[in-house]
Amino acid sequence: MTLNGHIKTGLALAVVWVFIAPSTFDISQQWILGTALIVMLGALAPDFIEFGIIPHRTLTHYWPIYALIILAVNPGYTQDTIITLLGVEEISSNFSAGATAFCVGAISHILMDLPFYGGTPLFRPFKKVQTLGLVFDGGYNNTVENIASVGIVSVGFFLI
Repeated sequence: MTLNGHIKTGLALAVVWVFIAPSTFDISQQWILGTALIVMLGALAPDFIEFGIIPHRTLTHYWPIYALIILAVNPGYTQDTIITLLGVEEISSNFSAGATAFCVGAISHILMDLPFYGGTPLFRPFKKVQTLGLVFDGGYNNTVENIASVGIVSVGFFLI
């Protein structure tokens, strides 16, 4: 997917986040808007955190890393284990919401890249899986990106 596509889907996911976050996290209204921005940044991050060192669409596009971070920072057994390992008193709701927002955005980026040419790693970080191998020119790419964005908002409002 193109940068514009990731921006569109990130914005769509941020809109949905604003409605879902208040019932999920104990955070202020201002922080909800801040985490919506973090969702947007997370949706762009997998392509920008490679720093020219990590091969494109490998570790930064490996969804289990982000899923484990979500599990680690949210309440429950895994958070207690992480707190013990790190030697901290607790993980704040703001940090938990911010880390979850970033990871949700990153996972959406990975899902949007999955059907396109080049694929993404599903179960092994250096083995790319190409589900559909779609290659679009400008017009078709914009159409697919717009459909994905509208789909994210539609599903999000259905879940609310």
